[in-house]
Amino acid sequence: MRAFTDEEVLQRVSQLPTFTGFPNGVLEVWIRSTADEFDSFDDKAFTYECYGNTKKPKFIMARNGTTNAGSYGLKNFAEYNHKGCAVLKSDTIIYDSHVWGLHKKKDAYRQVKGFPYFRDNNKNNRAEEIGTEYNDVILANVHRAGVNSTVIKDWSTACLVTANLQKFFDFLAYMKSKGKPPLTVCILKEWRADAPLAPAKLNRKFFFDNVRLNLFGGALKESQVQGLEAILNEWDKNWAGKDDRWLAYMFATVHHETDRKFAGIEEYGPDSYFKKYDGRLDLGNTQPGDGLRFKGRGFVQITGRANYTKYTGVLGVDLVKKPELALELKHCVQIMFHGMATGGFTGKKLGDYFKGNTADWINARRIINKLDKANLIADYAKQFYAAISYTT
Repeated sequence: MRAFTDEEVLQRVSQLPTFTGFPNGVLEVWIRSTADEFDSFDDKAFTYECYGNTKKPKFIMARNGTTNAGSYGLKNFAEYNHKGCAVLKSDTIIYDSHVWGLHKKKDAYRQVKGFPYFRDNNKNNRAEEIGTEYNDVILANVHRAGVNSTVIKDWSTACLVTANLQKFFDFLAYMKSKGKPPLTVCILKEWRADAPLAPAKLNRKFFFDNVRLNLFGGALKESQVQGLEAILNEWDKNWAGKDDRWLAYMFATVHHETDRKFAGIEEYGPDSYFKKYDGRLDLGNTQPGDGLRFKGRGFVQITGRANYTKYTGVLGVDLVKKPELALELKHCVQIMFHGMATGGFTGKKLGDYFKGNTADWINARRIINKLDKANLIADYAKQFYAAISYTT
């Protein structure tokens, strides 16, 4: 593994989608080797003392170790989990994820918050981020190996393990001198010195195979595929690198609002029904017939002259003159992304509910419609989230 400067490590951390600022405490940055030599301690850990937003983090120490399982975990996972060997997700930061405690009766830092991970079950001598992504506490602890270990073997089945015993004692001594504070852990995938942090591409085959089975009863119509693809295309083009939970919750919202059609829909009712919306100043309806003219349309139905006027400006398309344009797929997608990401519908936005360690699947419904069907949509969102993978 090449050498890294503090500046590039910290810059890399700050570019992560889940980064919300440096902690006021200790940050441990692990860099996972792309070589991933089998059973080898070929990763590095960098410890920083952080001061929130007041000043630059201070480098404390570096250690060699591993973020991956050794031969025992990769080959014999059936003895402890039939789904596979856990592999922590890289390019992730979890704040205060570990606290002082014991690992096999030895001083260590124990995982106390969920950390995203995968289950590798192909036994091919590599720890790979493949398949379904999980997120919970699996006791992926920060601990020691032997006096000066060179082979992982059973020292790790998903833990963050320091190869040199004295180096780990030095780390513990430092943490003890600071009062044994919580530890924020970040795992980065090794990168070239000249490489930007380019968002990975979502594995669409895995996504469609998963949602077809779990959310569409085993079959997808062409129109549904087109709607799902349009959302994925917008995400990849303009939003990649944002929190994946945003994407999952948007999918869930459209799933519900369009009754799984994933196409623009019009508010139901005879023409006479919409007369009651004429003169509704809160909707901007100032002219006779505005109730019908500006009835709900889209993935997330915008209603009223005021909203059609606002999204005319956002899209650069005259929705006031031609309200039916709000039903076109590309416009449905753009309106939905803008409204949910910026608070354009209710003042509430995705970042209010999905940020860092916060994931409020229930109250996120307030982005659209108070708490109507909030639990149902939360369940959809979690299923869509499970379908999002970046491995091929």
